[in-house]
Amino acid sequence: MRGRVSARSITSTLVDLARRGYIYIGADTNNFIFGKNKQFKMVTPGKVGDDNISGLLYEISRINDATDLNYYERLILSKIFTYEDTISDRKEFEQRLGARLFSEKMAQVYEEIYKLATKENLFVHNPEQLHLKFKFAGLILWFTSIVGFFLGAIYFSEPKVTILFWIGMMVVANLIIKLAPSIPIFSPKGMEAYKKWINFRAYLTDANTFRYSPDIWAEFEKYLPYAIVLGVERQWSARFRDLPFSQPNWFDNQSDENTLESFDSALFPMISWVGKHLSIARTPSVD
Repeated sequence: MRGRVSARSITSTLVDLARRGYIYIGADTNNFIFGKNKQFKMVTPGKVGDDNISGLLYEISRINDATDLNYYERLILSKIFTYEDTISDRKEFEQRLGARLFSEKMAQVYEEIYKLATKENLFVHNPEQLHLKFKFAGLILWFTSIVGFFLGAIYFSEPKVTILFWIGMMVVANLIIKLAPSIPIFSPKGMEAYKKWINFRAYLTDANTFRYSPDIWAEFEKYLPYAIVLGVERQWSARFRDLPFSQPNWFDNQSDENTLESFDSALFPMISWVGKHLSIARTPSVD
């Protein structure tokens, strides 16, 4: 929607993987659990060394099994589970994230999503590459202004005017760096898709609640990942508040309450925390 991958993109992908039956999610007060629900292949231990990231990524890209998993989805799953794991809790998740300062796997997740969006002709240019160019230009401008600031202070007898110039350049450089990820580069097809998503977002946030039907909770689950990535999961959930709640079979809430409110309060903060930490783990070079 905004031309960039976000932590919400990762969060919604995890919920969608659960909805599609690949994982289940359990939430407790101080812990959470991810479990494998479906069999999907992972890289065999010892095939490539843990430090051989490029080899590991290559082996993951070559996996072919009877699933509809995308490459980037398999990369995310490999950050949560090892080859042997069927369950991963918070402690194991934090250990896996803490094993490296930055994750090239998560960087590749971002790159693959950008490639898919570019392949669909939603953007004039690959957003990641264009944003990096603007960031790089902003960094050059920023360092130039720093050098100019100190040289002006040292070599000019009346440096006030030049110092103001260099400070202004610093401000402009910071704005370029900060705003680079938000530069709109939609293609005509992308603009058309953007308008459709705006309309769909309006449907998700409609103030009217639903009436009960046998498949109403299937619709709730189907569109929940979209509501999350669009930042309107609570508004979408509110449309079902007057209906008898049926908890998804992919979610285990340790609370004694079986209500939509307890589902929201257990799932949303936990899954957002996981998505945020997976997003932060990517290498800084990827936007």
